Amino acid sequence: MRENCSDNNFWRIDGGNGATFFFSAASYAAWRKSLEFYRAVSWRSTGKKLLLTGAYPLLKRRATLSSADIAAVVGRELGLAELPVIGSECSAMISSTRDKAIIHRHGSGYEKIAVGQSFAGVARELEIYRILARRRPTAFAYSRLGEEIQRSGEVHFFMHGADGRFSEQIPPVRELLLPLAEFFRLNGNRILPWEKQWDSLAPDDEKLTSRILREDRNGTTLVGLVHRDFKPWNVKRGAIPLFFDFESAAFDGCPLEDFFNYTVDPALRKKTPESVWRMVRKYAFPAAAELLHRQDIPAHESGRYWRWYLLERYVFWHKQNQQNFADQFLKLYDISR
Repeated sequence: MRENCSDNNFWRIDGGNGATFFFSAASYAAWRKSLEFYRAVSWRSTGKKLLLTGAYPLLKRRATLSSADIAAVVGRELGLAELPVIGSECSAMISSTRDKAIIHRHGSGYEKIAVGQSFAGVARELEIYRILARRRPTAFAYSRLGEEIQRSGEVHFFMHGADGRFSEQIPPVRELLLPLAEFFRLNGNRILPWEKQWDSLAPDDEKLTSRILREDRNGTTLVGLVHRDFKPWNVKRGAIPLFFDFESAAFDGCPLEDFFNYTVDPALRKKTPESVWRMVRKYAFPAAAELLHRQDIPAHESGRYWRWYLLERYVFWHKQNQQNFADQFLKLYDISR
């Protein structure tokens, strides 16, 4: 780990979602590395990132925070017993929930620290990185696990940078079929009755009961490892894609969950359920059948997996207290049923 540096080279930016970012202005290269925290996945966000990149000379002159200041803020916000080590060639982010921090050690990797409500998700991510280290998948890239520490109510671990060169370009979904198939099998698969899968979604939720009861409950389904937050901003393009941010991962997920989530979730935030269904029917289902084939699952089950995905997303966003967005998935379910 680098030694603390007293130079006042850091600039604080408070994001619109409540997160706080600390970018190093020690050099232009450090500033560009810091901006890797800001993932541009739209024309608007790309423009904002370009603006921040070009504003470096002005912001460097106004940078007033030291690495010791950043360490103190992170320690205070998370209530850490021991302050993190932050050097001048670092950047940091405190989540909107104020119980998680990520420290980017430029040229080396990332350190993730979590307490409180974020503890379970980061501990789950640490478990995924342990599995990756054991299984060593080849169809996608991932960070290598380094030092890890778990104390009572606190977890943090270090991730070395993944091998390869990666861009901000969003990979087309067809480039992700083989990687998703490998990820799904990474921790082994189980076979479960469809009846159990439907009943496990939300047996006491009135909005789901009638829909679940209409579903075919015969037979069994394969379940496996799913990312559960597989979106364009959690993947980078390269010779093989880079997967990261596994805090929401589940070990008994739908074979097509990550595939559908990659396109449907972002689209449904901007388009009507009717237009999303037209897009899925025309473009997604052929690729979904190909992914099932790679997983040795009958392609005719794609419709049932589609409906499982939609109902699971309703449950997920309902638990996140985003009821309006959750209801969009039910509308999409009813349209496509």
